[in-house]
Amino acid sequence: MLASLSTVQDGMQVPTASAFQLSFALGLAAAVVALIVAAFIPQRPAAESHPALPDEH
Repeated sequence: MLASLSTVQDGMQVPTASAFQLSFALGLAAAVVALIVAAFIPQRPAAESHPALPDEH
């Protein structure tokens, strides 16, 4: 996909500004998806109290 957004300059194939913008937009979308997924990870349950262990006050 990004290869189609390149141009030849001085005999070398280089990405265009649109390619950089697209890659940053894809990275932003991936970060947002990761943030949403992380928001649904459950927190650790409270530690159980064990009668054999002393109370920590």
